[in-house]
Amino acid sequence: MDSQQVIEKLGYSDSPAFLHGERLREHHGYSFVFTQAHRQDRCNLKGVYTLAPPEESVSNRSLTPVVYVCEADNEAKAQEIHRKVWNQNIVPFLIVVTPKNVRLYSGFEYDRSKSDEEQFLQIVRTTSEILDKLSAFTSKAIDSGDIWNWRPVSVEERVDRHLLTDLKRLSEILTGPKYRLPVEHAHTLIGKYIYLKYLRDRDILSDERFKKAEINADDVFGRGANKSKLYQLEKYLDTFLNGSVFPLPSGNEMQTNHVKKVAGVFHGDDPESGQQFLFEMYDFSYVPIETLSVVYQQFLHARGEGRAKGAYYTPVHLVNFVLNELESKKPIKEGMKIFDASCGSGAFLVQCYRRLVES
Repeated sequence: MDSQQVIEKLGYSDSPAFLHGERLREHHGYSFVFTQAHRQDRCNLKGVYTLAPPEESVSNRSLTPVVYVCEADNEAKAQEIHRKVWNQNIVPFLIVVTPKNVRLYSGFEYDRSKSDEEQFLQIVRTTSEILDKLSAFTSKAIDSGDIWNWRPVSVEERVDRHLLTDLKRLSEILTGPKYRLPVEHAHTLIGKYIYLKYLRDRDILSDERFKKAEINADDVFGRGANKSKLYQLEKYLDTFLNGSVFPLPSGNEMQTNHVKKVAGVFHGDDPESGQQFLFEMYDFSYVPIETLSVVYQQFLHARGEGRAKGAYYTPVHLVNFVLNELESKKPIKEGMKIFDASCGSGAFLVQCYRRLVES
């Protein structure tokens, strides 16, 4: 079976709501994630079926991705694509076409501890079964809304919710009787490692950068991590990136045992964790950078500071909706200055910058 057969059977080929090829770049709010998934060494995305009002300008209209159609050489690759799409946190349903079968997954649910058979929602073994077993995913069913009668979409297992639950649990351990780290320092240390994982997984904090900082990667990630090397890396990055994110405290409350604990959990190399943490599920080259905003907000509210500081996270789909409305009246273009008077962690500014880059 090949992906084009599936696309045609589901009625996607002739629908303007199906974005593929160069059309994956049309919508500025999503073009980055679509083109990232399109790469053959990533998710091998063949197209995405969307919900969108029938307006003339695709780039400025509200858009809701519903189904990814991807292609995999084998079942193991299909499983890996599922993990990556879950990390992207963009689309509720994923269809992966392999030479042997077609697999339907939830794009918002992934469980590292489950077998692949427990993960997929439906499997199709012959072309003749496509319309029968995937009837809820035809273009007509999506356009009419019948797809939502097939299976409710749960948000509780989305990557950001899953990650925040793990971070909260890690914070409770650090502030508990064994480690006794003050809550504000626990949050800073965890936030710093989230930031470092983004830089590492996206190859910004490359092996070459570690050499320039005169640090071994094992001195920061894994069981060999220590406080002095982490602070040395922070100093280097603050110069290299001209600014600091989750700056580490200058006092002595934070010690190497705290650093080792967090580094070990993030590396999936923590002997105390057992199955409590499965951080190898996360791939921060895919997890939206805006998730940093969610982490920042959760930490503020956990300390009782969120409401007082007026810190409330705006989900990316709402950011895109507001920016679409803005662009329908005044398109974002090179040379414009954009001011966010209520800027917290920069969700609106990040998306504005992305649109400027991609326009």
